[in-house]
Amino acid sequence: MSYLLIDIGNSAVKLDFAVGTEQKFLTLPRSVPDWEKPLQNWFDSVIGLTSNWSQCQVHVSSVCPELWERLSPLIKPSLSLRFWNDADVPIEVDVDDKNAVGSDRLFAALYAASVKTKNRSALVSNIGTAQTVDVVSPDGKYLGGQIVPGIQIALEALHKKTAFLPKISRLPEDFKASSCGKNTRQAMEFGAVNMACGILERMKRLVKEEFNSTPVIFVSGGAGDLICSNMGIKAIYVENMTLQGMLVAAKMSEQN
Repeated sequence: MSYLLIDIGNSAVKLDFAVGTEQKFLTLPRSVPDWEKPLQNWFDSVIGLTSNWSQCQVHVSSVCPELWERLSPLIKPSLSLRFWNDADVPIEVDVDDKNAVGSDRLFAALYAASVKTKNRSALVSNIGTAQTVDVVSPDGKYLGGQIVPGIQIALEALHKKTAFLPKISRLPEDFKASSCGKNTRQAMEFGAVNMACGILERMKRLVKEEFNSTPVIFVSGGAGDLICSNMGIKAIYVENMTLQGMLVAAKMSEQN
């Protein structure tokens, strides 16, 4: 069995073709005006992994209908699609309304629950447009979490809502934040990165107190690797964690 998994976020569409132990990923940023050529090249690259496209299961998770409308005409019309609603994600939850969580957060939590050490809690953070920090209980239940501005949104807000703070487009991948910025730009950059690290470090303490054990920390998203390298605590960077959770769910649905 092969799977085509599609995760539609606010800033990009991510795809994963999975068969056996093989996985091939593709990211289509919103800012790229033409997706047809890179998508066709990607389909050509994965065609050797499957001999029968009719056996391919397609699973879609979307938090941005606008980007799905842009992508859907480019997907092979012969493939049947399954759209995942929040309520369908096979993870037990303890929140006010499962339908309001967001399937991307639930899939990431499902992945963490499937791989974490038994009887340990987990923190699951995606650091992209926004930064989410979610809690998974030792028995694998999704307990909810927190949402704060992502690094880029924080920097843009400082620039737009003040008179003199500069515009900072992006941080280098090898960026290291320390305690004291020596100029305005550094002060903003250090503050944004330390803010993203700080919520994880504080949440680790709170969750450890609640469950009397240190949580496993999983981090994903465009700035996830950068944050892992700047934190003073151990974290596991998982590329495309929502897609990995979708694969877990797809295999579970097949077994049922």
